[in-house]
Amino acid sequence: MDVILKEAEISKFIEKLREATGRNFLISNGTSGKISGELNKVKFKIGLKNLLQNNGFYISEKDSIFYITRSSYFSSLDPNLNNRNSPYWVSAVNKKITLDVSNASLDKILDDITYQLNLQMIKLIKPEANVTIKCREVPIESAMYYLFKGTEFTFKLENGTYIIGKKMLKI
Repeated sequence: MDVILKEAEISKFIEKLREATGRNFLISNGTSGKISGELNKVKFKIGLKNLLQNNGFYISEKDSIFYITRSSYFSSLDPNLNNRNSPYWVSAVNKKITLDVSNASLDKILDDITYQLNLQMIKLIKPEANVTIKCREVPIESAMYYLFKGTEFTFKLENGTYIIGKKMLKI
């Protein structure tokens, strides 16, 4: 994959990508924004994932269709403000988590991890806390432990579902 983009509309980029590759893409309803980046001689799936993720989008593939959506964090930002001064990188591949976030919403991070790994999660309460964390390719259990450490919230894995609640609740 070779690409040079500067403030390209995501819908136009995907349209050109569809024409050039013959692959199937679906953009989630309401997903919009701009994308910038340069890639040279990178494998298609790796390049596309990193290009989109670096610009606040996520991509997943199922049944030879690529699905694109805005990350929970970036979709919550006011597009008229320059909110990208702090790092926000949430990557989940093969149940290994890489995080580089600064003062980011725990709730949004959990949404992004859940989406990327297609996890089942029940939030008994919205975990309203901001966290700063940097870790690379750690198991999901470790990432969850790090995310909740020092907050008033906790999690429990039960029958393949993560249950989120306050520490004072018995979950």
